[in-house]
Amino acid sequence: MENVSDDTSTQYEFLLLATMDMEEARSAAQLLIFLMTEKISGYPGHIHQLEKALETSVCVSYARAFTQTNFTHDKKPLNATDVNYLDTEQKLLHEKLIELRMWRYAHTDRSSHSQRHAQVLNGGDGVAGFSESWVALDKNTLDMIIKLCDLNRDQWREKIPATK
Repeated sequence: MENVSDDTSTQYEFLLLATMDMEEARSAAQLLIFLMTEKISGYPGHIHQLEKALETSVCVSYARAFTQTNFTHDKKPLNATDVNYLDTEQKLLHEKLIELRMWRYAHTDRSSHSQRHAQVLNGGDGVAGFSESWVALDKNTLDMIIKLCDLNRDQWREKIPATK
């Protein structure tokens, strides 16, 4: 890579990390689609819990590039509103993913629980269980997320000299 200022080098590092975040979100979305379309047997545990974990990974990994970080600098690596290369539908999904990250998947404050509801179940055998209401991302939305991740990743790679 050519000699660059520390600020430019830091921006390149943010962009590289952001492209990795898009790859993580994309991979989790792809695995979710696979789980939806294939009959999985022999999985040790509840497939529902795996799906929720992957959905959390999709939203958190996607939004990480656009949210405040504890990195060595006090600025956001990327501006969440600087996505002019996205069409209207893609921008809406982009905003929804960041909103889901902020209010459902990454925080446990009281306001985030308005999106989640749980109840204790009596199994009749003296063992209590629990149930959480949850509406999963559907396959069409996951397909759109994969395309969105690809668009972001490709946009950012163009800005990094070593990845052109």
